[in-house]
Order: sequence, then C-alpha cells, then structure tokens
Amino acid sequence: MEEKQKIAEAESLKKLAFFGISVSTIATLTAIIAVPMLYNYMQHVQSSLQNEVEFCKHRTDGLWDEFHRFETVKGVDSRIKRDTRSHGGD
Repeated sequence: MEEKQKIAEAESLKKLAFFGISVSTIATLTAIIAVPMLYNYMQHVQSSLQNEVEFCKHRTDGLWDEFHRFETVKGVDSRIKRDTRSHGGD
C-alpha cells in the first residue's frame, strides 16, 4: 500500500511540476513578445506627442510674431496700460 501511495504522489507532483513549467514558459514567451510591443507603442506615442508639441510651439511663435508686428504697425506699447479714471462721484 505504501508503494502505491508513493507512486500516486509522484504522479500528482509530476502533473503539478508540468503545470508550473507550462505556466512559467507561457509567461516568459508572453513577456518576450509583450515588452517589445509595449516599448514600440510607447515610443510611437512619445513621437506623436513630440510632433504635436513642436506644431504648437511653431504655431504659438507665429502668433506672437504676428502680435508684435501688429503692435509696431499700430504704434502700441507692448503692455497696454489700464485707464486710471476715478469712477467715484464725478
């Protein structure tokens, strides 16, 4: 009886070891495939955002240039001062 128990335990441990090795192999293969894909995606997102930032900077610089050109044509100072009239009981 003791011999049969040892054989049954060995068989169950074999199945457990096979299952563990299978899971770890699948996890390793998934990581080998997923990590480069994730890196590639993140690089693509970063590149797209960098292009958007460059476009916004270019657009903003153009708007500032146009604003300063408008100021020089109109003869307005860079800073528009507020009117200092008193609003109390004139």
